Amino acid sequence: MSAKHPNIPILMPDQLRADSMSCAGHPQIKTPNMDLLASEGVRFSKAFTVCPICMPARASFISGIYPHNHGMWTNAGQLPARDETLFQHLQASGYYVAYIGKSHYYPHGGFHLRDMEAYMHDRGIDYIHETTGPWATVTTDSYMT
Repeated sequence: MSAKHPNIPILMPDQLRADSMSCAGHPQIKTPNMDLLASEGVRFSKAFTVCPICMPARASFISGIYPHNHGMWTNAGQLPARDETLFQHLQASGYYVAYIGKSHYYPHGGFHLRDMEAYMHDRGIDYIHETTGPWATVTTDSYMT
């Protein structure tokens, strides 16, 4: 890790309440790895989502645009090609961007996730190691499932 380009891990879990980590004060749940990350980085304790649904929330996070502006209101659609993303800005600043896990920036179903790698590269992601959520694994192929 260089001082000019420190690593920026972004964790985006679905359905994780703010108080569901011991570092957030939960008296019974033990989350030592999340606590370590929080102690060495930044924990946004007053953040909230612009949408309680996966795809619109993720699209808003990477685009900085509200759902009524990017057009994704449900778990359908995808960000328009013209919309800039956080990842493109990181690339422009000299970062190599990797995505590991479920992106859900487009609907999963009926194809192999590698078919969408060009779309993901256009969003500003250099390395893609993508999988689906639990329900989409029934109809979507991935080398991780």
